[in-house]
Amino acid sequence: MLAETYTDRIIEKLEKVNRIYAERMYHTVGRLTDMTCLRTPEHFRRPPECSEPLHEGEKWGGEYQNLWIRTRFTVPKELEGKKVNVQRSKGLGENDPEMMWMTTMSPETRRLIRVLPEDAEELVAIYDYYVQNTAITFEYETPTAAEFRRRIENTLGRFPYLVLRQDGRIRGYAYAGPFRTRAAYDWCCETSIYLRRGATKCGMGRALYQALEKALGQMGILNMYAVVACPEEKEDEYLTSNSLDFHRHLGFEQAGLYHRCGYKFGRWYNVACMEKIIGTHSGVQRPVTPFPELGKI
Repeated sequence: MLAETYTDRIIEKLEKVNRIYAERMYHTVGRLTDMTCLRTPEHFRRPPECSEPLHEGEKWGGEYQNLWIRTRFTVPKELEGKKVNVQRSKGLGENDPEMMWMTTMSPETRRLIRVLPEDAEELVAIYDYYVQNTAITFEYETPTAAEFRRRIENTLGRFPYLVLRQDGRIRGYAYAGPFRTRAAYDWCCETSIYLRRGATKCGMGRALYQALEKALGQMGILNMYAVVACPEEKEDEYLTSNSLDFHRHLGFEQAGLYHRCGYKFGRWYNVACMEKIIGTHSGVQRPVTPFPELGKI
């Protein structure tokens, strides 16, 4: 499913991505040809028989329409009769770690590092957008830089707090905290992630979460939880289902749903408890190692 208004622009984007990948990562072994756009009345795993072909330049609807791209892949003669594995990626966020490293996480432009308390002002500027304009966080007022610094220092005492920096600017941050305070919950944690506005859907969120998960696994954390606000019935201007979808793509499953428990902007919202198991539970579980004791990641 792609969100666009003109089929020729979609095809242009696909061809551009194909060229970028070919230049950076692959040698050409085949080509995508005969691209056809198919419109469907709702989201399906494959285009049904009722799909309507669209013509080049045709305007086909609003942002949340359903559209399939049907293509033909031609295999060169030297590969005929051999097993060929063809992969597709809708966006950088669906790529595997090796591909992410070579594209989104190029070592020449982007770095994942531990946050410093001195980063508080830049982080609170990112967070401010979500407080003032969304129901993604249920805070009503943006914390001060001093309060945000205190929160960072408190988190770093035990858990990882990571930022993704590109061209000297922080593009997003992710961190973990205690799931509950009692000792029996030590092997669980709650995670959070925020990206600078405009930095979504380009692989940065996945890169941050993968690094966070790696650090938590090294600590001995077994269960990751994310408390995600979600619309009660339908999306509105303050909250969509993007965060739920993002966590599902990363392997989280919904473990529970709290109904109408968050009130913001004069509206009630549900909260989903998302869970991901990242370790093995045993009868004799080794203690969790605090993040500061792991050394540099």
